[in-house]
Amino acid sequence: MSCCLKELCCRDVTFFRLIASGADKEISAVHVLLRENEISGSVPRRSFSMVADMATEKYRPPLLEVEKVLPILNRISLFGALDDTQLYTVFRMLETEQYRKGEFVFRQGDAPDHIRIIEKGRIRLVENVDGTPMELFEFGPGDCFGETSVLAIHPHTADALALEDTDLLVVPREKLFALYERDPKLFGMLMMNIAREASRRLNRTEEVMLHYALGRK
Repeated sequence: MSCCLKELCCRDVTFFRLIASGADKEISAVHVLLRENEISGSVPRRSFSMVADMATEKYRPPLLEVEKVLPILNRISLFGALDDTQLYTVFRMLETEQYRKGEFVFRQGDAPDHIRIIEKGRIRLVENVDGTPMELFEFGPGDCFGETSVLAIHPHTADALALEDTDLLVVPREKLFALYERDPKLFGMLMMNIAREASRRLNRTEEVMLHYALGRK
């Protein structure tokens, strides 16, 4: 994909809405975009192919506003060092969930299914150890959780409770691992970021458990 077209694809929301309306419109959408931005010259055939791919069901966009979501993704350490094109790939993987205050997103022992990002609201992780609830983390807008369980493919080690009405952006586990075939470089970057985040969370969890242990003596 040409540099100019690639840049436009990353920032032009109208363009994405055009191509999402049907694969039969992808060529005219490209020409309209180029003409409106006063870009001349031929467009590589690969560009049309990429646009067509994005317009198919395989790349069906979620009902989210790209201009609202990308800044959120850009602030999350899990997506550190990703460029705009890679962030948009993540954006197209997103789905949404809503929880009311007092609802559980998942329970301790549940199988992991998603990486979750808080768009609005607050979530508390609470681990039950020998009948004693330990508050491990409290997350707010822009924070993500559940990623370490998805990577390790082991049951969740804590409950996730909505402290208020909460909107989540979610990356389904199957879509994440599908990147291994489609975009191995991006998949590798995400795995490294998840591993780094898991290490930080482990250190924090150990501190919390030590605090509770000392408090019981």
